[in-house]
Amino acid sequence: MEITQEQVKKTAAMAKLRLSDEEIESLHRLLRELVARSAGISLPEEEASTAEPGEAAAAPAPFSRPQPGLRQEEVVALAPAAERGFIRVPRVMDHE
Repeated sequence: MEITQEQVKKTAAMAKLRLSDEEIESLHRLLRELVARSAGISLPEEEASTAEPGEAAAAPAPFSRPQPGLRQEEVVALAPAAERGFIRVPRVMDHE
């Protein structure tokens, strides 16, 4: 897998990072080195054949059993501030 400078620039733009040309070049070198080093890593044969994409690395603990959750009305009733059936929270980000 080859990582290009264009991919680094595009990813930085999507993450809303303002990187200088020097920072992009440095990150590009770092990512290329990381990919090159990880290319030699592989799973043992038995793990590689049984692992499914997105599968958890470990089974859930035997004591963790699913429990029913609260209904929406119950959650909203517990909230410090609510409006029209929704929980009000403080603004944490400004929209551009």
